[in-house]
Amino acid sequence: MSQLILVVNRCVANIFLALFFLFTGINAVFQYLLVFTDFRLTHPEYVFVSDAIGLCYGPVLYLYYRYLLREHFCLRDLFHFVPATLFLAYFFLYELGYAGPFQYENYIDQPQHVAVLCAIMLSNLVYLSLCLFSIRERKSGRRNHEFRLITLLDFLIGALLLKSIFNIFVFGFHSILGTEIMDIVRTAKDTVFIGTNLVIITGAQLFFMRYPEVLNRDWFENTATTAEASAQSVNDDEELRAPTTVFASPKQPAPVASAPAPAQSSPTETTTSTQRPQIPDAQAQACIEKLNRLLDEKRMFLNAELSEKDLAEALGVPSYYLSKVLNQHVGKRFNEYINERRVAEAQRLLTSKDTANRTMFAISLDSGFKSESVFYTNFKKFTGCTPRAYKLQHTATKG
Repeated sequence: MSQLILVVNRCVANIFLALFFLFTGINAVFQYLLVFTDFRLTHPEYVFVSDAIGLCYGPVLYLYYRYLLREHFCLRDLFHFVPATLFLAYFFLYELGYAGPFQYENYIDQPQHVAVLCAIMLSNLVYLSLCLFSIRERKSGRRNHEFRLITLLDFLIGALLLKSIFNIFVFGFHSILGTEIMDIVRTAKDTVFIGTNLVIITGAQLFFMRYPEVLNRDWFENTATTAEASAQSVNDDEELRAPTTVFASPKQPAPVASAPAPAQSSPTETTTSTQRPQIPDAQAQACIEKLNRLLDEKRMFLNAELSEKDLAEALGVPSYYLSKVLNQHVGKRFNEYINERRVAEAQRLLTSKDTANRTMFAISLDSGFKSESVFYTNFKKFTGCTPRAYKLQHTATKG
């Protein structure tokens, strides 16, 4: 799976994602060899593999998320692997070198191994907290829970949490019950642990088969034109099926294609909810100015879940009133008006020095779009080019 991920797209984020699944597979293999075969008797020194991988799980998952948001590798991120490096230095220099011939029983369940397990638990909890805090911070006000990469992150974080629970489970039994029944406890734990690793790999494979776009960031650019054409086709079909006049004025009442109207009707019966009077230009202009001021100050368009009703409530007008102002006096639907604002924000971010190292995924979230594919589609609709091409053009102009 790791090779497949890198074949699809060899970006920095996918390198860490590939490492996560590579470590998961290696860990499952070594756990099986050490528990259910004589491998621990013939090659006991390889017991270090599981502990080293345990110290790498948290940093790898956290850096995968971080590189979803920025493009270029940062050398200082290697400091996240200092605990694993220190453990390897201790194991090879002391356990295999100074302490003499390594024995499986002289390491497992001993104080030094318990200390390593505590370090793994602490590392997992720290990086779990970092991931969850970062995701919650980016979701606040925008709630991008529908984005598939967030779903993938939730899956991987759940896997890391499960591994942490297993470590706490073993440590707790070791501390409370001692070593008398540890063989039974460890066998049960390792069986579940191996099965969990296989579930993680299988679940990830199914996820990638269903949503291959989470691996290939350029997939969104390649499908932006197709998605835009499909959306436009759907909109055209809806317009053809819709009534000729949405808000009919008193001078031009909307035609009714259903049953014939009664011979006589009172004025209140002929005035329907869809036949509201035309909004005067002065009132509409005041509403538009208030709307623009609200969006400029509170930047509500950054909320990916913003609805027409929410914006109308913030303006203090009915939802139909806002819709009519946008349609008749601005000439745009609500979604089109808000997405144009988001694209303008994306243009600002793409041309800003402060966000030069941000990925398109991060730009889409920071602009208020619910998914990266919707971001690409709307950006090309309003600018005529993809976000990456726009960024390259601006960089070439500056150069």
